[in-house]
Amino acid sequence: MGILSKKNLITIIAIIFAAVGVFLLPKTSAATATLYFNPSSASVQNGNNVSLVARANVSASTTLIENLVVTYDASKLQFVSLNDGGTSYPATLFNNTVSGSITLDRGAQVGSPVTGDGVITTFIFKALAGSGSTNVQISGKAFTNEGYTPVSNSSAVITLTSPPSPPPTTPSPSPSPSPTPSPSPTPSPTPSPSPTPSPTPSPSPSPSPTPSPSPTPKPTENTPIVEEKDVQYTRAKFSITTAKPVVVYFEYGISKLSLVTKQTSLGTSHEITLDPANLVPGTKYQYRVIMIDEKSNRTESEVKTVKTKGFSLKLRVTDKNGKPLSKKKITLKSDPIEAKTDSKGVATFEDVAPGEHNVEFTDGKKTFEQGLTVENNIKEASGVQIAEIQNVSVVYGDLEIKNSNTLLIIAIVSVILLGAILAVILRKKGGGGGGSRMTPAVAGSDSSMPIPNTDNAESESDKDELIHKVSGVSNPAPGAMLGPNGDNAK
Repeated sequence: MGILSKKNLITIIAIIFAAVGVFLLPKTSAATATLYFNPSSASVQNGNNVSLVARANVSASTTLIENLVVTYDASKLQFVSLNDGGTSYPATLFNNTVSGSITLDRGAQVGSPVTGDGVITTFIFKALAGSGSTNVQISGKAFTNEGYTPVSNSSAVITLTSPPSPPPTTPSPSPSPSPTPSPSPTPSPTPSPSPTPSPTPSPSPSPSPTPSPSPTPKPTENTPIVEEKDVQYTRAKFSITTAKPVVVYFEYGISKLSLVTKQTSLGTSHEITLDPANLVPGTKYQYRVIMIDEKSNRTESEVKTVKTKGFSLKLRVTDKNGKPLSKKKITLKSDPIEAKTDSKGVATFEDVAPGEHNVEFTDGKKTFEQGLTVENNIKEASGVQIAEIQNVSVVYGDLEIKNSNTLLIIAIVSVILLGAILAVILRKKGGGGGGSRMTPAVAGSDSSMPIPNTDNAESESDKDELIHKVSGVSNPAPGAMLGPNGDNAK
């Protein structure tokens, strides 16, 4: 496959933008555009690098910066490279470099035209002279949704300097030797009188030391001081302090650092604002600070995080019968965020992102899920973004909550019934061999022979049989007394 010519490539890009409805092609344009360098003037020492950020400020939706030409004096400056950090026009359609001139065609991301001020790229030059000044010119065309737009061109002035000569080194004079002093005679010690002991004073309590304030952190070359100045639902503004004059911008994103901010001017105090169109409420973003010094040396900070303000959500959870799920842990996904319901089954969540979420509850080994939608209800009041608390109800159709009082009553009744059953069983086991009782022996008879109780005798024949069993006595007269040998007593 052959290499496309510049003309054909530009034609293809224009067709793509037209296909996605990015712009129309009127014959005339009322928009205005300016191409310029930032900074517009700079000073650089011989042998050092200087960076010029090419920017385009266009009043209409811009898709293409065509035939961007940068010219310079090749005897005083040497072109080193391009740096696309923070560019709003990432598509390189054409690039040609010759001594003293650089020509580019740069396009916006397909479907994302640029409106207003944006970075095209950064040109890095090396100074070849140590005196005087030189100009770097920039010109080109801007292609917008209104067609080709007239462009105001400009230039940057570079002042060339030489490194300062080091001061001459003055030799330090050698020190004169000091004379050795003669030793003085040692005087005899005068005896001192013994001191009179004075009473020991009571120690006074020492005051508690006042803690000293923590020192203010200072930025280092690789670690700027970053402060969150204004973080709202779709706003995030930062203050950055650097150790030396640099140009600063952010690389940021949710899962990867795919977004960039505009660059600041060269200095040590900076303000960066993230594009509100790229921010979602209640969402955590990663970011890092990119710093470019006067010699075009690039330094990156460590990756940090910031979370935009999210919505407040009061969630009432019930079972299929409408009973509240009280004192239970509820998980709101996809973040996830956990909260515990109160006695009415209401859980409160903060900093929630808008959109679809799942509410999850686990009971033992079973997990219940139910979907809900959080609305984007941001309002503006005196420059501050506000949003009302959202009240949402969730019903788990497969969940039935048992009444704890009913379960307690069932448990108590079960214990009572079980105790009664055990008592009956123990009573039966401890009853012995029937209801017979033993009575005292009849007078004069063998004391070892018990006489059965006859309370339950049913007939006179049973009584006669008991009487005949007495040894040696046959039919004694009623009321007769028996002797020791069984005879009738006299």
